[in-house]
Amino acid sequence: MLDWLDKLSLKDIIGLIKNLFQYFLSKWYLLILAIALGAGFGYWKVYTTKPIYSASITFVLNTETTGGGGGGARFSVLASQFGLDAGGGGSESVFSGDNIFELFKTRKIAEKALVAPVPELNGCLLSYMHKLQPDTPNYNLGSISANPEQLTVAQTAALRKHTGILSKSINVFKKDKKLSYYTITATGSDEIFTYYAAKTMLNETSEYFINTKLKVAKKNLELLMKEGDSLYALLGGTIAKTASIADETYNLNPSMIVKRAPAQLNGARLTALSGAYTEVLRQLEIAKITLQKETPLYQVIDEPIRPLPKSMPDIKGSMLWNAIYGLVIAFIALTIKRFWSDIKMQFNG
Repeated sequence: MLDWLDKLSLKDIIGLIKNLFQYFLSKWYLLILAIALGAGFGYWKVYTTKPIYSASITFVLNTETTGGGGGGARFSVLASQFGLDAGGGGSESVFSGDNIFELFKTRKIAEKALVAPVPELNGCLLSYMHKLQPDTPNYNLGSISANPEQLTVAQTAALRKHTGILSKSINVFKKDKKLSYYTITATGSDEIFTYYAAKTMLNETSEYFINTKLKVAKKNLELLMKEGDSLYALLGGTIAKTASIADETYNLNPSMIVKRAPAQLNGARLTALSGAYTEVLRQLEIAKITLQKETPLYQVIDEPIRPLPKSMPDIKGSMLWNAIYGLVIAFIALTIKRFWSDIKMQFNG
């Protein structure tokens, strides 16, 4: 069927090209229609595309513990005596380096951000996102608890659905590894969702980070305060009892030594309790200073301002490229049609 192609000369090929060019000219109206349809499709595509909003927050998060020195050493000595944890390196290793980026992507943080109360929305981000979905069932989620573990079955289903959406809309990066400046950016097709997604995710992540980082220091401080209160109560009771015994043995005959034994015993106990209480108070102050030193430096530098910046496809560029695509498709279709007609003619001939 295609033996005639082998017999074509250069002159024949040039003739075919001329004929094909004349054929295209004769179909000018189809080419113009393809251009118009392509440009119209490009315009429709941009017109129906929702804008993408962006909300960025720049913040400082310095996880390095400032100082240590003798206070930390003295505190570790007391820790071994009272059963306290003088460590803290565990949380430091968890949040060191680029691990903070992974913290923003965890399911737990996303869930807490979704159910966190947002006064401006008269609810939380979960209820707002639930209303935005086109396939949302026609029911109200009702009052949503700030604890993800206390949600109803319907609320839990909605939470699982939107957790992934929220996580994918968040991006965290660091401009320079040598600096402690981070930027969290949320993107989405809804301005309100984008705005509060960035803020709630940052709030929940920073709160979880700081609480975890200071968990050991807070626990030690609470134990020392409890120990101090206990010693204070014992010390007060011992002082009162010592005074009572002193009243009973006032002007006692010096030869009656046995009667003085309780007073001496309470005096020794009072001295011991006073020393222990003084040491606990001293270490309590050290624990407070340690807590302050281990508190991460967290400060928001720049916050998003509404209306948020939005990005839209270039309507002129979209119309131009789709018009070119339409023209190319038309050329290919007409070329195939022409060659197919020629082949059929040669075959029938």
